[in-house]
Amino acid sequence: MESTNILDLIDQLKRKCEVNDDELMNEHQLTLAEFNFFQIYKANQVLSCESLANQMNLSLSRVSRVVDKLVVDGFLNRKQNSIDKRAVRLSITEKGLKMHHKIRNNRIECEKNIRQKLRPEESKELESSLNHLISLI
Repeated sequence: MESTNILDLIDQLKRKCEVNDDELMNEHQLTLAEFNFFQIYKANQVLSCESLANQMNLSLSRVSRVVDKLVVDGFLNRKQNSIDKRAVRLSITEKGLKMHHKIRNNRIECEKNIRQKLRPEESKELESSLNHLISLI
């Protein structure tokens, strides 16, 4: 087996996984940031632009542009606070929820395909190793 550094292997894995994501993004004309929103979103979550910016690791101005497009495309509702006009609450629409489920199901199917090619002990070992790697970073 060829010796490669860990980060090169992670990049290679990431590129292979992104193929499925790219197909979905192209099919639904989503940018990477918009796609990432759907991965971050948790059921019944109401967000603010500030919390979304923190979770997505983007500037508030960039998140505002992402949110604008998601609102225009019908994926998000934006409600301004009547007391503090700067405060905005974001909630996902039915269309947005369908997109979230579509992306989530695509990811689940991709993982299922990977796990089917591994023996159960390999799968557990890989998961353990990846968790350990994450804890080191």
